Amino acid sequence: MNYLDIVICIPLAWALYKGFRKGLILEIAALVSLVIGIMMAYKFSDYTSNLLIQYFEIQTKALPLISFILTFLVVVIGIHFLAKTLERIIKLAALGLVNRLAGALFSFLKIGLIISTLLYVGSLFDQSFQFIPQDIKKESLVYEPIISAPPKILPMLKNLEIDQAFPAILSSDSTLVLP
Repeated sequence: MNYLDIVICIPLAWALYKGFRKGLILEIAALVSLVIGIMMAYKFSDYTSNLLIQYFEIQTKALPLISFILTFLVVVIGIHFLAKTLERIIKLAALGLVNRLAGALFSFLKIGLIISTLLYVGSLFDQSFQFIPQDIKKESLVYEPIISAPPKILPMLKNLEIDQAFPAILSSDSTLVLP
């Protein structure tokens, strides 16, 4: 085990701990809230701007940014409250340990994917710049398994067709009417 293994394993160990503490419900909610929050803020920040102008008479050049951030926060906080409610129901059903173990696994896989993608992208540049010496890579116990994941996983993500899963949010022709 060399320093590269340690650099890779520390965030993975932290992810296991954090995921166990939060549980699967809150781990998934955190990830989903970021994605949906950005999508909803992008789609509905104009609506929020109109509401801020109409009800609070706010007129500033920063209004689009304020509206985006406000919409994003409302969505993220709303999803967090829903997740906390669902987590309480799971605790009542005595599934707390299952939730925590699944949360640890989910968090580990999430951080593992992030690390592997960063290492993979870095390896593309590493051919020219030699960020990580070849002997360190060869001696590493976890580098090769981690770096081999993105070429297998990323094509699967490309085929998810997110635009079909959320057509109303992502379509550019849908409009909102103020009340």
